Amino acid sequence: MIDWILDRYIYPLRPKPSTQRSFKTYDVGGSECLVVTRQDASCWLLYCHGNSVTIDDLHASGIPRMMTEQCRCNFVAPEFPAKVHTGHDHDVAVQSTVQQAYHYLCENSNAPVYVVGRSLGVGVALAACHKKEPAGLMLVSGFASIRNLAPSWLYYFIPDRYNNVKKINQYSCPTVIVHGRNDSLVPLENAVLLKSAAQHDVQSHILPMGHNPEPKDWSLIISYCSKMMQDSLPVVSPLPFAEYIETQA
Repeated sequence: MIDWILDRYIYPLRPKPSTQRSFKTYDVGGSECLVVTRQDASCWLLYCHGNSVTIDDLHASGIPRMMTEQCRCNFVAPEFPAKVHTGHDHDVAVQSTVQQAYHYLCENSNAPVYVVGRSLGVGVALAACHKKEPAGLMLVSGFASIRNLAPSWLYYFIPDRYNNVKKINQYSCPTVIVHGRNDSLVPLENAVLLKSAAQHDVQSHILPMGHNPEPKDWSLIISYCSKMMQDSLPVVSPLPFAEYIETQA
């Protein structure tokens, strides 16, 4: 019953993935992914989108292309599975989808893999990528835990799902937190809790935005991501990732 309440009121049922897309998708480690590449890329960027977003929405937004161009990376975004379960079972299904794509990139390429999560995608990224640490993390509009989003009277009745405060201290890679000062869905205190829970130095940027960044906000967010990569990216030779992903798809 509590899981049903969580799924219905705290983060709603997400739209079903489209069966007829206007763009080609790729099988990356068994997960359907939106992929945008460039010939001179020297790293991968794995993007974990929010709960109310599909990769169709992501493609239409232009964000993948912007990240590919400004961060000089290849962009990969797994599609979260349709919601056929509630509670922990659905969490596991989503995390497994991201984990499959992430491990495939790590194991089949010598290039670094950076991970970006937004909203629910922050929890998914932290849960899916801790066994092999990414080259860097960017957490946008993330919550401290699902419990933090519930009414106070429900707090102690809610299962401890997506406890990002516990997960973030498993990482030591370069990490950037971006949050909106005017975020009414995930209040700013969540970013403060995440940063204070980390066991390593974390950069944080507070922007005058709500939960969903506007185009001007995305320009700043992507510039922070690019800076993180420039500061931490080892010297590696560009690889023909476009050919690689075509071959492996």
